[in-house]
Amino acid sequence: MTSDDSLMLYAKLAGFRLAVLANRACCCGDFSRELHDRLVDGLDATIDQVRAILVWYGVAETATAVFRSSAHKPIPSG
Repeated sequence: MTSDDSLMLYAKLAGFRLAVLANRACCCGDFSRELHDRLVDGLDATIDQVRAILVWYGVAETATAVFRSSAHKPIPSG
């Protein structure tokens, strides 16, 4: 995987994570919220792995800027 491919994957995963967080806000039940939380946890782990690949390629600064702009914040409990 080239650094461009890794960066594109990183951006897509961050965007998908943001969509999951938005959909989580519309959940009515605890079961649905728990599923969304688990999906976000999995996406966070995958994003961290892609970030490690980007560090290896030397483009981590760009990836960090993309990730921070995708509103990576902890999920509010409740």
